[in-house]
Amino acid sequence: PGTSFQVQTPPARNMVALQRLIPLVEVRRVLVAEERLRETYNLLYPNGPPLPEKFLIRNGHECKALKYAVFINYRVDTESHLAQKFMLSLGPRLARAHPSAGPVFLDQTCLESGEPWEQSFLFALMTCDVVVLLISDAGLKGMKRAHQKGDSVLLEYECALELKAQGRVQILPVLVGNKTVVDGQVAYSPFSSFKLEDFPDASHCHPHSLHKNGTVRKTLEQLFQLQGVRLLNPEDLNQIDGVVAEALKKMPPH
Repeated sequence: PGTSFQVQTPPARNMVALQRLIPLVEVRRVLVAEERLRETYNLLYPNGPPLPEKFLIRNGHECKALKYAVFINYRVDTESHLAQKFMLSLGPRLARAHPSAGPVFLDQTCLESGEPWEQSFLFALMTCDVVVLLISDAGLKGMKRAHQKGDSVLLEYECALELKAQGRVQILPVLVGNKTVVDGQVAYSPFSSFKLEDFPDASHCHPHSLHKNGTVRKTLEQLFQLQGVRLLNPEDLNQIDGVVAEALKKMPPH
C-alpha cells in the first residue's frame, strides 16, 4: 500500500540555479561491460529468463545518453544491492513499454572510473522523466549531519524537488523495510522510525545545495509530503516488480 501523503511541491525556482551545476562539457559515451552485466543479472535471477539483447544495448553502449527515462537514487552503503535489482527488473520492462524512451540511470553501471561523478549524476537527473528514491531508515541517518558535512543523496533530493516544482519530473519515493534477525530468523519491519525533529533545522552545507535559504528538515518535509509506495522486503523480487510497475505508471507517453 502507498503512503497517505499528499503532493505539495515547493515554490518554483529559476532553472539557471540547476544549470550552473552542469559545466558545458562534451558528454562522453561510456561502454558498460556486457559480460559484467550478464554476470550480475544471472547472480540475482539464477532461474530467470536470459537478459534481453535489447536491454544489454540500452544499458550498455547507449548508457551515456542525452536523455534518461528513470533515475535511481539510493544510499550506496545501504541500498546498493537493491538498486541493482531494481534496475535489472525495470530495464527490460521499460524497453518493452516505452521503446523510444531513454535508458535507466544507475551510477554503478553508467559511470566509469575517473569520471566527474557529481556532474554526471546531476546531468542524468536533469534529463530524466521519473526519479525513484530508495529510502530507508539507515540510509537517512547520514542526513542528520548534513548541516556539517555535505550529503550527495540529499543533494539529489533537492534537485528532484526543484525539477518537480518546474513540472519536469515525477518522483516516486520508495520506503524500504528494515531487516532484523531474531533467534536466527530473518524478518522485515516496515519503514517507520522517520521523525522530522531528528534532522537539523539548518541549511545543507553542500556547496551546490539548492536550498541555501531552507533547511535539511524542510527538504525532507517536502519530500515526505509526496505520495510514495512501501517495499517491505527488499529481497522479494515480486515486491520489487510491484514497485517497478508503479514507476512505469509515472512515465509520460513516448
